[in-house]
Amino acid sequence: MKERKNQKAIRSNWILEAIGVILLIASVVQVTFNWENAYTKDFSFFIDDTSVLSDYVDIGGTLELTSFQKTGTSSCKYNLYRKARTASSYTSIYTGVSYSNNNEISDIWSVSFGSWADTRFKMTKTAGKTTQSTICVAIEES
Repeated sequence: MKERKNQKAIRSNWILEAIGVILLIASVVQVTFNWENAYTKDFSFFIDDTSVLSDYVDIGGTLELTSFQKTGTSSCKYNLYRKARTASSYTSIYTGVSYSNNNEISDIWSVSFGSWADTRFKMTKTAGKTTQSTICVAIEES
């Protein structure tokens, strides 16, 4: 009788351990492959600033990117680049974009980030450097 109780206790412990291992594996997979399908960033340029970096963000899929100038003048021109953490250089998303009016979307770009990527964005300002400006970049599902 006592032996039967011990066997049940061992079986119960084994089941709990198996559930724990499954939850641990699921947690690791979720953290590792937790990418976003939306991201918004304001790139603020003070006078004479030429480059602003974002933090790294986990983002994945083929997404639409839009941007607009919140503050600044039509003389300002911008380039936007992206770089995966493991890449050695930046890849261009767009170059030479200017905005005739503030708070007006310029265009929509389709960007493929693959299944998931730890990505950093870099915005450069190539014209209108004597003007303070802010660009909003929004990325979302298409």
